[in-house]
Amino acid sequence: MEFLVVWNEEAYGDVEPRTVNMQEFVDDGIEGDWGIEEDEDGEFTLEHLENLKVGDSHTTYGPWGWSVKFTRIANVHYPSYPNVSG
Repeated sequence: MEFLVVWNEEAYGDVEPRTVNMQEFVDDGIEGDWGIEEDEDGEFTLEHLENLKVGDSHTTYGPWGWSVKFTRIANVHYPSYPNVSG
C-alpha cells in the first residue's frame, strides 16, 4: 500500500507532500517525529489506512490545530510489515 501524505500548511508551513508505504508510515508517523498517535477508541487506527480504497482519503487531527491527510494511491503490497501489529 502506498499513500500520499499532505500536511496542514497553517500548522507545518511549506512541507512538500510525500509518498510513503505502510512501513514508512509506521516508522515516521507513529513511532517517529510526525506526532501521530494510534487511537484505540477508533478515531484513527492503522486499520483506517488499510481499509482505504485507491483514491480515498483519511484525515487525522491533532489537539494543536495540525492535520495530516492520507490518500491511498496504490495497491502495492510488500512482503511484510515487521513493525506493524495486528
